[in-house]
Amino acid sequence: MGRLFDGVAALLGLRHYASYEGQAAMLLEAAAIRAARRLGLPGAASEDEPSWHHAREKPVPPSAASDPVDAPVRLPTVAFAQSVLRELDQGLEPDVIALHFHHNLAQATARTAAALAGGHGCETVALSGGVFQNMLLLELLSRDLEARGLRVLVHRNVPTNDGGLCLGQAQTAAAIVLRNGAA
Repeated sequence: MGRLFDGVAALLGLRHYASYEGQAAMLLEAAAIRAARRLGLPGAASEDEPSWHHAREKPVPPSAASDPVDAPVRLPTVAFAQSVLRELDQGLEPDVIALHFHHNLAQATARTAAALAGGHGCETVALSGGVFQNMLLLELLSRDLEARGLRVLVHRNVPTNDGGLCLGQAQTAAAIVLRNGAA
């Protein structure tokens, strides 16, 4: 997701070179929030709002030779880029396009997660990873998943980024040491 955010931020002219990890993504989120505030648009776009759905292509399905439940699924990243370029050509301002991108990404991710959860008989989805430091995306995606009847788990006491990963690694190492006895 990080490279997708970097690419969209570059297309919108928000940042072409990052001085630190996540810089372009933060600028893209800030642009989207500015547009949402200016336009008075709270929450996720509904399925009936056609102006925000240029990138509505369904996720790329797994090959027919594989088990569809376990096969990898890809989000339509090319469609997201095409949507951004189309809206730039139409003269939309970058902040508004950034907001559209967040809505489109949340909806595509929710569709994908719901399909995968249904294929596995799950009713709960956990949202984890550095991309969920983006509070706008987290809010839009959580709302969409809940509207689809899924329970959403998010980080509260542990960072969603690499800090949480490190804590998990430390807990795993401690459990191994306890199980095997002190060295």
